[in-house]
Amino acid sequence: MVFQGGVSKNVGVVKAFEDELGTPVIVDPDGHLMGAFGAALLAAEKPISERKPVEGDATSGAMKSGEPDFEALKEFDFETREIECNKCANHCEIICVNRDGKLIDSWGNRCEKGELKPRH
Repeated sequence: MVFQGGVSKNVGVVKAFEDELGTPVIVDPDGHLMGAFGAALLAAEKPISERKPVEGDATSGAMKSGEPDFEALKEFDFETREIECNKCANHCEIICVNRDGKLIDSWGNRCEKGELKPRH
């Protein structure tokens, strides 16, 4: 069995799969990147004429023409930070991604108590 995705980096989850399935589980060292890699391959197959800007980014200036404006992307200020949620016994490590000072994404919570949502 092959296990990929970000959770494949969690040795406890890998061990649980192995115990439950009764077979070794193979984890590629870069398996956490395969979803992004697959999405990039799918996007590359689509003709440029059929590509659309990511919803919500059209007003940012980076995708106004329907094509990425890499100069406009340089103007964004991205920041990541890690916080530890203490709202339950999990003590989840939550990674927060901010663009221009506003939360745009977060991950790492194992329950709804640690869920962070971007404000629109």
